[in-house]
Amino acid sequence: MADINHFTGNSRAGDMTESQDDKFLKHNDHVDLLADRTQRKKNLYVGLSSGSTLTLGAQDYTENNVFHLRAEPGSPTLDNDFVFLVPAIQSRFSVINDTGFVCYVATSGSPGAQVEVPDGGRADLHCDGETILELKRDVYDIGFFIPSYTFGAIAGGFVAVRAFRLPAGLPGSRAYAWTPSGAGESDRVISIQKDEVEVGTVTFSAATNAGVFSLASDQTFNAGNRLRLVHGGEPSPSEANTLADISVLLKAIEL
Repeated sequence: MADINHFTGNSRAGDMTESQDDKFLKHNDHVDLLADRTQRKKNLYVGLSSGSTLTLGAQDYTENNVFHLRAEPGSPTLDNDFVFLVPAIQSRFSVINDTGFVCYVATSGSPGAQVEVPDGGRADLHCDGETILELKRDVYDIGFFIPSYTFGAIAGGFVAVRAFRLPAGLPGSRAYAWTPSGAGESDRVISIQKDEVEVGTVTFSAATNAGVFSLASDQTFNAGNRLRLVHGGEPSPSEANTLADISVLLKAIEL
């Protein structure tokens, strides 16, 4: 194998000999040094019953691993969300979840502190020896301010320029009306639509500031898909409509 007579930024001074007579790294040595500093990918096939925990042993847990979780084919079959429990060892690692269910990453040192990794998502994590902390989360917050509620009108929308997901139930999303509807008025419903098809709603009850979200399943938007909010249809003409000054913030996940 040919020698190389240069060092990249990934080759630290400590990897070089102290002798000025030797200014070469063999190609294979160079690759080995780089491999030790890059993340190593491990495929883990998950087969658990409902509500179970996948526990990782210390022998399988080293610095800079990428754990790619997949549903195990055959029996036992993964059939629900699950917990991925890692040792309480100080380190950094990543989890890619392709199981079809939500993965909650926790450590044996503090199993109550969990990081949620949705199906199809990735989380870059740090364990401080006791708890799991997320280093990066590709959030995609989508905000709308709606001055007044106009029956049947489009309240806001956009065309996606990158892929993102609205998770089922829209956890972490918020809706608030500074001017709530009056007592006795009907519920006001704002339709959440993907390509002009309703996939969820946010509902404001009479005399209530906070809106309640409904989204039955995860909704993935790719570049070019359209998201819009549409006010519900008009009730009885005699009914007042005082709902106004509405803020809707959808907490999505960039893919």
